[in-house]
Amino acid sequence: MKEETRCESCGKETQPFTSILFGSMEKGYRNLCLACYNASFAEDMGLNFDHVDFAPIKLTDVAGEEHEFHFAARLLGDKVSLEALEIKDGIPRGYHFQVIGSNPEGEPLVLFKELYERMRRALSQKHLDNDDDYGPHISNEGIARGRIDIDLDDSEGDRKPLMVIDGKEISWQEFGRMLLEYEGWNFKIEIFDRSEER
Repeated sequence: MKEETRCESCGKETQPFTSILFGSMEKGYRNLCLACYNASFAEDMGLNFDHVDFAPIKLTDVAGEEHEFHFAARLLGDKVSLEALEIKDGIPRGYHFQVIGSNPEGEPLVLFKELYERMRRALSQKHLDNDDDYGPHISNEGIARGRIDIDLDDSEGDRKPLMVIDGKEISWQEFGRMLLEYEGWNFKIEIFDRSEER
């Protein structure tokens, strides 16, 4: 589990995924919880922004596996980001969802509802099947949706991608093995921002 840090404004203990370094090279940086960061940012921008700390929730995927999500709201200038991070062993791993709202002074529950529906749709899909002899493989539809991450546990020290599909971390080597099942076939790779849904 990652160690908690203290917000340098309110003193609240935070996890790394609920805090941010805020400031500038001239004035220096402070570690702030997202509530203090958003309040400071809103004041600088002249915005009437109400920070909401959404309680963690648990959702069950189509295979019956439970996933715990924590939420992070962050002002992005004239927009607001709301993220849902799956937490495993105290750190974000697995599913990661984000929606961007165009009105930071709008109703936060509207943005939460959009994010929640996106999460439910994603968890109702299954892109990998598991075979006792061959391990995980791409399902019969031939579609694998997921997120590209970095393999921090790579023993060789090389920077390699880590694919997160159905909330599971798949090494670059394992993903390559899955693709070999389709040797001779054509493919299409579509890369898009994590705040988009396709």
